[in-house]
Amino acid sequence: MTYLVLARRWRPQTFADIVGQEHVTRTLQNAIRTGHVAHAFLFTGVRGVGKTTAARVLAKALNCDRGPAPEPCNACVHCEQIAQGNSLDVVEIDGASNTGVDDVRAIIENVRYRPAQCRFKIYIVDEVHMLSTSAFNALLKTLEEPPAHVKFIFATTDPHKVPATVQSRCQRFDFRRLPLSLIVRHLGEIAAKEGLEISEKGLFFLARESEGSMRDAQSLLDQTIAFAGRRITDDQIFAALGLADRALVVELASALIARDPSRVLALVENVYTCGDDLRRFVRDCIEHFRNIAVVQAGASDLLKEELPVEELLAVQKQAEAVSFLDVERIFRTLLQAEAEIGRSPVPKLCLEMHLLRLAMAEPLVSLATLAEELRQLADGKPSPRTTLEDQGKLPPRGDKNRQSRDSSAPEAIPERHLQAQGTAVANATAPAPAGVPRGEGRESLEFAEGGDSRWRAFLEFVGQRRRFIAAHLQAKVGVEWGQDWLKITIPRGIHYQYLTHGGRAQELAALASEFFASPFSVHIEAVSEENSSEKSQRQEPMKDLLRQVLEVPAVRKTVEILGAEIREVRERQGVQEKGPS
Repeated sequence: MTYLVLARRWRPQTFADIVGQEHVTRTLQNAIRTGHVAHAFLFTGVRGVGKTTAARVLAKALNCDRGPAPEPCNACVHCEQIAQGNSLDVVEIDGASNTGVDDVRAIIENVRYRPAQCRFKIYIVDEVHMLSTSAFNALLKTLEEPPAHVKFIFATTDPHKVPATVQSRCQRFDFRRLPLSLIVRHLGEIAAKEGLEISEKGLFFLARESEGSMRDAQSLLDQTIAFAGRRITDDQIFAALGLADRALVVELASALIARDPSRVLALVENVYTCGDDLRRFVRDCIEHFRNIAVVQAGASDLLKEELPVEELLAVQKQAEAVSFLDVERIFRTLLQAEAEIGRSPVPKLCLEMHLLRLAMAEPLVSLATLAEELRQLADGKPSPRTTLEDQGKLPPRGDKNRQSRDSSAPEAIPERHLQAQGTAVANATAPAPAGVPRGEGRESLEFAEGGDSRWRAFLEFVGQRRRFIAAHLQAKVGVEWGQDWLKITIPRGIHYQYLTHGGRAQELAALASEFFASPFSVHIEAVSEENSSEKSQRQEPMKDLLRQVLEVPAVRKTVEILGAEIREVRERQGVQEKGPS
């Protein structure tokens, strides 16, 4: 006896059996009840969602001996003939193999004759979008005004290829992609009727592979039965369909989040050795990181019907351990890897390099986080990112990278507004630290070369406490010492503005008092144009350009946030380049 596949054996025979398309079946049933059945229908939707099945059920309902009825009886001769495809008056035409105008002319010639046995002569044209333009044009007149005994039912997966003139003459019904939970439930009912032993998780894997198509899900179940028999395990499903275990996908995501290159390579080797499709594995990883982004967006409820409980818990846990910026970067890189694997002669190596690039990259930090770090540093508080790293909530950065970042990140945000041009003096005095003997700090250092050596020693001391203050002091023009005072002459500009705002002059005085172990005052004076020996006439245009650049809000804001210094402004083709060089 010829074996009948599950998709045909369990094909719906009534409107009630068609699952997931209630918006279509209800409309058709009401139209039959009220006698408002159109002469032409267009059923659209992805493969395997019930378009042709609904067309056959509609044909039976219209031609049933007890009808037209909202449900066919499936017992009369007409229902049986239509179900078996033997009816003379219900003609199914494959639009992919009957595309020419001559095929349509044969239909036009036959519609004039009344049905041989049934109430209506019904033409079901599958994949109607494959008809040629000439065939569509030849059908237009008949489709607009067919005889009363003729009904047309068109089915297509590409409705945009059907001319608008044809669509306007039909009632269009869009069949939806079936939800995952609905396919799982329906497969479970079929498995129970077939006497199969299969887990709920296994049914879920089959449903996910079907991508919303009930027919595909039934075909995959058929394939699995042929491989494993009546008792089907999850591993047998993976082996039969050539799928990678989703646990490997979750594990690879954990390795990428933890930035563990060796673990990433081991997982890829495992997938490759098992003979799994690398491109399909990457697609599963892409979907996994999309799910992580969905959780981070606060839409976890959308995944409850798409994922098993244990996989959903893993996704939620990983969403807490990685930033959205890194998720988005991984997602885009995996998309690029999936495209390149398909055309690469060495797909495994291609995948490994993409994954290593992700596993060995530094975590991305948003501009808002950087701004908050600057504010925390300005207030003398630890960086929020450093705190998270210390708590183990963020992967630690390498010592070399940390040192590079620490030496380049600004410690404080300068004032928003620059002072007007003119000589200014900032004075600050601080008492000696309590419990420090007078002269202890001075005796601990050697001043072999007098003032310069003393300044270098003091600058080194400041650099250990406040390195950015020390960095701005490097631009000093002159230093004068007294018994309990220090006068610093510094060029007017970003250095002067930085040192004389935000209480930094007071901080410098406190550092001097600690260094010399006695009360010390610090005076910071800007160099006037008359007293600066380092200025020349050729630098006057530069100063004018610099002043203009600093008046630009965007440039001023950048200088403030980064604590930067504009060293040079160039003018090119009448346009000022307003940026640091």
